[in-house]
Amino acid sequence: MIMSIALTHFEENIERIRLLHGVYAAVKHSTTPVLDVSDVLRAELVLVVSALDCYVHEVVRGGMLDVFQGNRPETEKFKQFDVSLNCVKQAFLGPDDFSWLEQEVIRRHSFRSFQQTEKVAEAIRLVSDIELWNEVAGRIGKSPDDIKRQLNLIIDRRNKIAHEADMNPSYPGLRWPITETDVDESIKFIGLVVKAMDDLLNVP
Repeated sequence: MIMSIALTHFEENIERIRLLHGVYAAVKHSTTPVLDVSDVLRAELVLVVSALDCYVHEVVRGGMLDVFQGNRPETEKFKQFDVSLNCVKQAFLGPDDFSWLEQEVIRRHSFRSFQQTEKVAEAIRLVSDIELWNEVAGRIGKSPDDIKRQLNLIIDRRNKIAHEADMNPSYPGLRWPITETDVDESIKFIGLVVKAMDDLLNVP
């Protein structure tokens, strides 16, 4: 399927984060504790959420092409997807060329982020009618509520880092603490979620 490459790209992005963590470990162990390198951990957390976001964008784009070409069943959300008249014109001019649809999906989704659980589920409905978090929960062995809560907490922390410089408003000038364990658990959890999603979405 066209969409299967999304997991490969996700794994490549995770590997880049692992390499960055190697830099963190090397610097941490070769300098004194006076040098604060915790911002590398913050960067890792931002990047793993970005990897999730990128995966959803890619898997939806590829999945929609699969649906359009008859390789996946249509969903109600897919049927409601609007395209411009320019896309209709391109489709008539080149009935065997589907690049217009790919570009339209990219354009329509370019300003959207697929990170919070409700946004991820909404995007996936364009290519599958599965009850996403119920199905993912069955694969991971946690309740849907626990999965959504844990993922949303990771996203909330990412937003604090990206939009608030991770500053603690109760203690001006101080940032929220972050540990290697925090980041490692977040990376592993998002990896499990993405793998479960990919398995579900690529069932023939």
